[in-house]
Amino acid sequence: FFFIPAATLHLACLLCFGEAPTYTGLIIRRAEARSTSSINNTTLSKGAYLLTLRFARKSLAASIRSRSPYHKPSPSTMLIPEPIEAALNFPWHVTKGIAHLSLWPVRAIMHTPDMPITPKPKDGESVYDIAEPMLDIASIIYYYTELRSETKNRLMKYAEKFNLSTKQIDDIRNAIVFTETSLEALKQVDQADASSSNVLADYQVSLKQLEDIKNRFNLTSGDIEVFATYFNILKEPKSAVSIKSDLLLYNDFISLAFRKSFGGSDWNVNNIVDMVNRDPKMYIKEIDDDFVDKSFAKFINGLDSELVYAIFVSPENKRVTVAFRGSVNANDWIANT
Repeated sequence: FFFIPAATLHLACLLCFGEAPTYTGLIIRRAEARSTSSINNTTLSKGAYLLTLRFARKSLAASIRSRSPYHKPSPSTMLIPEPIEAALNFPWHVTKGIAHLSLWPVRAIMHTPDMPITPKPKDGESVYDIAEPMLDIASIIYYYTELRSETKNRLMKYAEKFNLSTKQIDDIRNAIVFTETSLEALKQVDQADASSSNVLADYQVSLKQLEDIKNRFNLTSGDIEVFATYFNILKEPKSAVSIKSDLLLYNDFISLAFRKSFGGSDWNVNNIVDMVNRDPKMYIKEIDDDFVDKSFAKFINGLDSELVYAIFVSPENKRVTVAFRGSVNANDWIANT
């Protein structure tokens, strides 16, 4: 009665997620989700937050380590007796062979090597080492989306000084981006290249358009610099290196209440530093926070905020991660209830 559902779920995991979880692996993933959710959905002081996170990470690592198929636990540390453990895992081991055989035609057509679906940990690498990049992403999405939210608020307030509409703000953004990309192209072109004259002409056109924008909206060069700063923080895609720079330079944009409640500045910056150290080429491909109308500072009135997610790409680890932000504002908590 357990064999057919197990085979179906195992094959679905292989096709959809590229990995084949064991029975205990499913329990561990659920425990990880609960641990992360309990932290992300609770507003704590800095000390309590860090203490809770540290305890949850250590507990999760110990739990996974004791249940990992790559780590042989001692009978005294096993949560259930080894014979029962083996019996529960038996259907997964059998269906693993069936699932791999079912994927053989796909591998043959795609010319992909018959490699293990789930790679084993490297020598000296703990399960916590494997889970840590995911935990950093789950943490940084709170801090980074808050920075973006506060930046949007500042952008709109600055635009109000000039009575600018959303369409006019977009016109300013496009003119600044055109100038920046044209200048970058001009720096990279070879003077001997026949196309250099065209690149130079594009840059001159971009400067003229930017000057027209300044005259039309009565802006100074300083105003353009302010808008350019805000646009640069909000641009997509965004490399992890650029996010690190933004958090260091514009950390004061984020309210003190949020910083204290979500681990503090140093802890969040260290998370993004760890991400950069693991993969300097890591970047956010896309972030959907268009419905984050209210920041944490306006918690009580934040009833218009909706789903927030980001797509992280790590070329070094060949991994794409979709991260969803958890509960932050009043609307989130109302939805939870």
